[in-house]
Amino acid sequence: MSANSICILCCCCIFIYSSNALSVEERLLELERVVKLQGDILNKHEKTIQDQNVIIKSYENENNELKLRVQTLENDRGKHEEGSKANDVTSYREVLGSIENRWKALGVEKSKYVSDVNQRVGNGYIRTSNRSHMVKRESPNIAFHTYVTGKRCFMEQQLIVFDTEVVDEGDGYSKTDGIYVVPVTGTYVFTWTVFSQNHQWFRADIIIDGVSKGWILADSDNDQATGIVIARVNAGNHVFIRRDKGDGCNLHDDLTRSTFSGWKLF
Repeated sequence: MSANSICILCCCCIFIYSSNALSVEERLLELERVVKLQGDILNKHEKTIQDQNVIIKSYENENNELKLRVQTLENDRGKHEEGSKANDVTSYREVLGSIENRWKALGVEKSKYVSDVNQRVGNGYIRTSNRSHMVKRESPNIAFHTYVTGKRCFMEQQLIVFDTEVVDEGDGYSKTDGIYVVPVTGTYVFTWTVFSQNHQWFRADIIIDGVSKGWILADSDNDQATGIVIARVNAGNHVFIRRDKGDGCNLHDDLTRSTFSGWKLF
C-alpha cells in the first residue's frame, strides 16, 4: 500500500471517529434536556397536589366546625326543652296547690278537674302541651355587617371568612367560619364586596342553601366589585361567600374593605 493510501485511510478514520463522538455528545445533551423537562412537569404536578391538599384540608376544617356548631345547637335546644318542660310542670303544680288551699278553706272537696290536672302533670311532663319544640322569637330587627381585616389568602372553592362583625342583630353570623345562619324565615337582601390584589383577579360567589345565587369579579387593577341579591330564605339556611376561579387568593384592606352584609326586608 502506498504512503498516500495510508494517509487517506487515517484521515477517514479520524473523521468517522469525530462524527461518532459528536453524535454521542448531542444525544447526551438531548437526554439532559428531556430529563429537565420531565423534572419541570413533575414539579408542577407536585405543586398541584399541594394546592389540592390545602383545599381538602380547608374542607375538612369547615366540616369539623359545622359538626361542632350543629352539636352545640342540639345541646342548646335540649337545654331549652328541659327548661321549658320544668317551668310548665312547676306552674301547673303551683296552680293546683293554690286551688286545693282555697277548697280547704271553703270546705269543698276536690272536683274532677283536680284529677284532670293531676293526669296532665302525670310523670313530670304536660301531656297536652306542645311547647317542647323550641321556637325562636321572631324579631323585626334582623341585620348583619362584617368585613375582612389585614391581608388574607383564600384558595379556590374556599369560604371567605369576614373576621370582623360590626352588626349582628339576630345572632346569625359566625366570624369563625364565615357562615350566616338565617335566624328567621323571610325575604332578605344580601350584598358583598371584594377587593383584589394588584395584578390578580378572582370570582366570588354567594352561596344560599348550597346553591350559587350570584357572583362578582374583581379584576387585576386593584379594583373592587360589589354584588347584591334579594332572596326568600328559611330559618336555618346557610349563606356565605365562596372564592371561585381566578389567579389570585389575596384580600386586603390597604385601600378599601371587602365586606359581607344582609338584612331582613319582611
